[in-house]
Amino acid sequence: MQIVYLKPRSSFRDNLRSDSLWGLICWGIKNLWSEETLLEMISGYQTGFPLKVSSAFRWVDTPEGWLRFFPKPLLPPFDLQELVCGLNKKEKVAQFARLKDWRSQKSVREDVFFRFLSGELDEKGFFADESLWNPSDFGRRFKSETTIHNSINRLTGSTNRPDGIDGSGPGGLYTRDDIFASNAGLFFFLDGDPGYVSMAEAALRYYSHIGLMGDSSTGKNHFDITFDDYKVPEIKDPTGFVSLSLYIPSDTEAEYYSANPAKCFYEMETRKGKVSSAHLNPVDFWKKSVITVREGATFPAMNKNGYGILRKVKDVSQPNQFSVYQSGIAFNLPARIS
Repeated sequence: MQIVYLKPRSSFRDNLRSDSLWGLICWGIKNLWSEETLLEMISGYQTGFPLKVSSAFRWVDTPEGWLRFFPKPLLPPFDLQELVCGLNKKEKVAQFARLKDWRSQKSVREDVFFRFLSGELDEKGFFADESLWNPSDFGRRFKSETTIHNSINRLTGSTNRPDGIDGSGPGGLYTRDDIFASNAGLFFFLDGDPGYVSMAEAALRYYSHIGLMGDSSTGKNHFDITFDDYKVPEIKDPTGFVSLSLYIPSDTEAEYYSANPAKCFYEMETRKGKVSSAHLNPVDFWKKSVITVREGATFPAMNKNGYGILRKVKDVSQPNQFSVYQSGIAFNLPARIS
């Protein structure tokens, strides 16, 4: 397994999710090798998992080194009434007041994350011990600034009037958040066939020169990208897995989870996007919407190496003919879930 560090050289968008990163790597493989090489990798998902890509998460620089943060796993909930049983009124109010801060803990330190995965820590223990929570100044390392943009009509290449009086509407303003990091950055993981992992690394080095995602031509989303080996701590007697990526279960997996609902903890999200502007048909550029499972979801294990599928979301005919796929491959880490 490889860990990829992204150290920002400029502002960036905090939306480097697994499906977007996988798509960028695919285009990089096509540009650096060939379309045939890319199609060969995509066809490999019919029988295996040639390349797994996680979503990007945050790290901050500390005197002890870079501190990594992972998504907080979704686990069996605890009974708060049982926790406050026997407390006086003032103590109960204090416990309920802590709920807001506890619910805001969407990410956890690396050591806390693996305590969850090992079964050593559960939701009740996490709620009871504030030393495991992220410090209040964690978010200060990542400053968000909102900028206003004018919407562009893709057919005319110009702005539309908001009222649409000239017949071109609707139009108007929209906002976008840019992130500025101070001694901090992002990281994600690669795993799979060594040959494809090596190709992915080469593709990412290519993007270190031209930028990741949109607005790279205006100086945004540029990173210094480095790689290192990463070893996941051993989990004894795992009973399930936690996904570090967006995940689309296969029909077989969905049936298995439906038969074991008490062991599944997840949140859903709808993903929809456009075909890359370098390859789109200017009239028909939207991809199909897909429903995915968010990062941090936990599911029971099915005794196999990988989970998830690719979902075809577009057939493009102009100016070039190709199919567009959305990655729903889980970046699964073994976990002991009670």
